[in-house]
Amino acid sequence: MVKIKMKMNRNDKIYIASITIISIFLLSLVFFDKNDYKVINEGNYSMGVSSWSVEGVNTTAEYSIDGNISNNLSEYYNFIQGSGTQTDPYILADFEANSTHGFYNIYIKNIKDYFHITNLTLHNVDSGYSNIRIRECSNIKIYNNNFNAIVGNIEMVGCANSSIYNNTIISKPYYFLDLFVCKNITISNNRISTKYEGIQVFSSSDIIIESNDLIDNGRVGVSLHGAHNVQIIRNNFKDNQNGIELRSSIKNLIDNNNFTNNKKLAIKLEWSSEYNIITSNNIRKSQYAIKFGDKSANNILSNNIITNIYIKPIKFWIGDNVVVDNVIKQSFWGVLYIFTWCMGATTLVTYLPYYLVKKKKKLKEMIESYHSKVNQKERLGELETELNELKEKYFELSKKVNFS
Repeated sequence: MVKIKMKMNRNDKIYIASITIISIFLLSLVFFDKNDYKVINEGNYSMGVSSWSVEGVNTTAEYSIDGNISNNLSEYYNFIQGSGTQTDPYILADFEANSTHGFYNIYIKNIKDYFHITNLTLHNVDSGYSNIRIRECSNIKIYNNNFNAIVGNIEMVGCANSSIYNNTIISKPYYFLDLFVCKNITISNNRISTKYEGIQVFSSSDIIIESNDLIDNGRVGVSLHGAHNVQIIRNNFKDNQNGIELRSSIKNLIDNNNFTNNKKLAIKLEWSSEYNIITSNNIRKSQYAIKFGDKSANNILSNNIITNIYIKPIKFWIGDNVVVDNVIKQSFWGVLYIFTWCMGATTLVTYLPYYLVKKKKKLKEMIESYHSKVNQKERLGELETELNELKEKYFELSKKVNFS
């Protein structure tokens, strides 16, 4: 038998890989049964972030509620109380649930009446889904619940005029709350600790995030993506990697928050985040306090107190931002690093150093030592002049005296 050894160059390998991928894709279309699954694209949000759900015979929840099914949900669903009015809302309350189907504990959609979810303990530790998913609803309140999940606790898609408050996390999920294309949502008085992100807001507006404890979130406490008119006020950010991140987000307010020991930075703006106001915050113990990223301009940074920053209190790419009336003290390096982007290179334009208050003594000693050396040098010069004068006098006397 003759063995033939083939050598493939790089182009041949790319060609074969491409043919293989296309073949697999075509086969998947042939064997995919469209009657079993209905794929819903819930929006291609800014920065390429998308949310997809699969709805059909294999998508289940322990409690699945559809507002289009009946005008009286409490009659149709035996686990719901109330009539859906503001004074007598529908209530889903007072039980413990554990997702056994591998999907959501509670899935609610198409409800415009008043609906409360309260006093529940929800476990979802065996699936890649959240405890609660709410889609295209208004007037929802979620409060006084205990959550135990691996992935997430609450997802809201296309919702409005709702509130989430006084909830507790039993074990750390990857996220607490995701909002997609929502309007007029209030999130308050929750204690949030996650493995990745606490609150994520995508393509939403008129959101209030107030008086929450966001502690020890693995990546960030609150992140905004393509959001506007969001108020982040009076929250406590502690021991997160980052406190707040804004991406492509405009006209938001970050006011009167406390940031303590957030490992990397307290606040970051990037991807053309503009016309935001950052004011009256107290920021302590981070590598960076505030970073203005690429193309983030027309923001106002004022009346913040920044203390004990390990690298740079304020870092930004050059843009028309207003930085005024901030108090910066006890930082290890400089007040400002100003960077500019030019032909793909980062250019250091200006660096304004200053020293710690505790280093003033050492600086004073250095100055005194310098002056002492200057004084010594001046005295040596005077002694050298006196010696030269004595030499001249000696030579004049030696001429007059006869030693013979």
